[in-house]
Order: sequence, then structure tokens, then C-alpha cells
Amino acid sequence: MKHYDVIIVGGGVAGISALIWLKQLGLNAILFEKSDVLGGQLHKVHNEIIDYPGLFGLTGRDLLDRLQKHLQAMQCEWLTETEVVGIENNNAGFVLSTFHTNKNERKSYAATYIIVAAGATERHLGVPGEEQLYSRMGELSTSKSPEIFKGKKVVIVGGGNRALEGAYRIRNWADSITIVHRHDRFKAKAEYLQPLLKSSNVRFELFSQIKSIVWDSGLAGVIILNTRTAIEKYEEADYVLIRIGVQSNCSLLDHLVEIDNGCVKTDRWGKTTHDQVYAIGDLSTPPEYSSISLHVGQGMAAAKNIWLSLSGRSDSVREGERFNNFIR
Repeated sequence: MKHYDVIIVGGGVAGISALIWLKQLGLNAILFEKSDVLGGQLHKVHNEIIDYPGLFGLTGRDLLDRLQKHLQAMQCEWLTETEVVGIENNNAGFVLSTFHTNKNERKSYAATYIIVAAGATERHLGVPGEEQLYSRMGELSTSKSPEIFKGKKVVIVGGGNRALEGAYRIRNWADSITIVHRHDRFKAKAEYLQPLLKSSNVRFELFSQIKSIVWDSGLAGVIILNTRTAIEKYEEADYVLIRIGVQSNCSLLDHLVEIDNGCVKTDRWGKTTHDQVYAIGDLSTPPEYSSISLHVGQGMAAAKNIWLSLSGRSDSVREGERFNNFIR
């Protein structure tokens, strides 16, 4: 069984950053990504990046291309199509069980430290007809292909930035937009909300939720339930966009570390309540603070803190400070 100083789980921007820093610091590290490509949420960033100084004008795809060239130039080690299906803690560190989806092959790897950057996944409604929505239509992007909504009836579920930004982007394309939101208050920016309130083709269904997604030969519409009046009504739809936030992929760690309100509890270096386990990226960051720039920094902080520990210099961070700066 091959042993590494550090194994990284997850190939989004946080995991990639950690791998680059670990290589720079001279540690033996490998990254596992269950998808067939690196990048994570970068694949969904079709608009220009605005939250990372110096990268304005690049898309998520552009940044990913640069990161991959960086990894290759530094001869970093990573495997795609490799899912970590179990983590076993022993006296020396950890044994990670992996499954290579393409080769149908199972292997085990050992590590002294692990950094988990497994990210987050979209929240689903859990209503009848939703599974067909994803299997037939996939995840549609309002920034990549707004023209597909031209002349269409669109239902958007959610009240945050992603939901209302999507509505804002397609408001001049769609025939009608219905925004279904469970409250009457919105977390979205005013720059998205205010124009939508003035748009004649945008309608809000407040204190409401989708009860089911209706299919005939194709997508037909939705059943909307008003939770205050208990009245249900049918709404025709050509497209349904579910934008109700994300949830952290914490299941790999729930037997090892403390999880609080859906996020892995960490200190300012990414260390969890287990000294040899680190969590970075969306796994440990509340959605309100999630950003490319933050996750890059988290990868650096975790890598450097592990390097300090392995080189016997961890006294630079006093024991009493370990958990005084938890994100959650």
C-alpha cells in the first residue's frame, strides 16, 4: 500500500491550491477527484470572475486551464475518476479506500494527514418529477446559454443571488418568469431584485413552494402550493430552474470530526477537531462566504500548517489557539 504525507480528497480550486502548496513545500501528496475532470464548481462559472484580484475577464474554464498547466508544470500527482469511499483511522494516520469508476478498480492508500475538499452539491426539492428534470434536461446555465430561454415560460425556485441573478439574466429573453420563494424576503442583491420587480414579464409567488413537477411527453409545468393559504395551482413551464442553495458533502468525515450546522468545524488553518484531518473549501465554509479567492487561501493555509507540523515547527501556533477561530 502506497503511503503519502498528505492525501487530498476533492479536485476543486481549494484542493488544487493545497496540492500546489504541498508540492512547493516538498511534501509527498496526491489528490483524488471522483469526476473525470478537475475543477469542481469552476465548470459552472461561465461569467467573468470578479472575486479574485487580477483574474478579471477570465471564466471558470479559463482559470481551470491555468490551474491544470500549473499542476503539470510542477509535476503534481492526481487521479480523476477516483472516488474515496471510506476513511479508516489508525495509529499511524489513515487508510483511504478508493474506487476507480472507469476501471471498476478498488485500491487502498495510506496517509499521515488528509485534506478533504469534497465541496458541496446543489440542494434538491425532493418532489415528484424532479429526478426526471435532471435526467432529461441536466443543469441549465442562464449565463452560458441565455438564448435557449427565448420566448419560453420559466419557473425559478429560490430567493438568493443565484436564483435572482438567473432571472435577471434571462428577463429580456423569456416570455414569462415565475419566481417561487418560500418567504417574502430575499437574500439576493438589490441589483438583481429591483429590475425584476419592475419587469412586466416577471411574477413572484411568495410564501410558496413547488409540490410537484408535471410531465407529459415533455415538461408540462409545476404545482405550486401557497403555504399560507394552502391553495394549490398549476403553472405551465417550459423550463424549471431549482436554485435553493448547496449543501456540504460532509458524509466522509461524519465519523471522524465535528460537524456544525452542515459545515465541518475548523480553525483558521483548516484543522478540524481531529489533529490530522483538515477541511477546506465549501466543506467548511458557510455559503455566504464561499468564493474562489477564499478557497485558494484555505488550500495554502492547510498545506503550510501540515508542513509546520511535520517539520516539528508547529509550536509557532500555540495549542491554546487551535479552536479559538472556528468558522462555525
